[in-house]
Amino acid sequence: MILGSAYVFSRWDMKGFFFMIPAVVLGVLLYDKIFSINSELLASLIASSVIGGAAGYTIKNRRSLQFFLLIAALGSTGVFTANYYYLKAVKNVDLFTESRSSFVEYLNRNAEGVKEEKKKELIQQVDQSLEIVKDLVPFSYFLNSLLFAAFTFIVMRMFAKRFFGSADINTEGLEYFRLSDYLIFILIGGWLIFLLVDTAANRWIHAAGFNIALIFTFLYLIQAFGIIKFFFLKKNLPLYLLPLIIIMSIVLLNQYMLIVAIFLASFGAIDFWADFRKLESPGIKGGDQE
Repeated sequence: MILGSAYVFSRWDMKGFFFMIPAVVLGVLLYDKIFSINSELLASLIASSVIGGAAGYTIKNRRSLQFFLLIAALGSTGVFTANYYYLKAVKNVDLFTESRSSFVEYLNRNAEGVKEEKKKELIQQVDQSLEIVKDLVPFSYFLNSLLFAAFTFIVMRMFAKRFFGSADINTEGLEYFRLSDYLIFILIGGWLIFLLVDTAANRWIHAAGFNIALIFTFLYLIQAFGIIKFFFLKKNLPLYLLPLIIIMSIVLLNQYMLIVAIFLASFGAIDFWADFRKLESPGIKGGDQE
């Protein structure tokens, strides 16, 4: 699906939607049959098409790696999130409940030597974790989609080299990663909803604000790393120091990582005002510039 949709969009550009939309409609019409095979199969196929289509469009139009990652990750997140809540509201299927049941079944089947008290303790820990994660479904899908899109990028470069003779995506775009200035209002709005809306009275609104806040906080965290990389390049410092510093920080400052992450995300967010790299704000096209 990924390579197929990538080829369609790289060959016919936006006209690729004329191939993609009928396939999606057919999948929706056959949803019940696909659901009987796997509850997330259709969502996975559509998300794969989104990632592949984003890659094909990126290759054909020589857009940036940032453009590809944002479109692929946010598009896939929307697909999986919509599928999760559709299953829960219409099909009365909770994927977390299914996961818990599978875990309990596995525990009872393969942990014969484990005491009952220990089993109950493990199940209780899983229940506590699921209770927290249930409100973070979109953010969880976003992280998974972002990582998968980044991994897929390697395959897309092979695809580009095979059919175009070269990979035209700007792979060194992190130093130019810069979100639109207007997105700072979404970040602020998300955190305001999380802080001001009462969880008990409006849990869904509170959860929506929290997920929006976390997703854009993570994007601004990436922007902070982009700023750091920019100055590494400007000062001719070896780039291997950047991941080395990150790994050492995680190991040595493990208990302070949340504070460090908040600081870096804030650093990335104020770039809309400070413009540390003196770049023109390119919105979602950020990173196209050399």
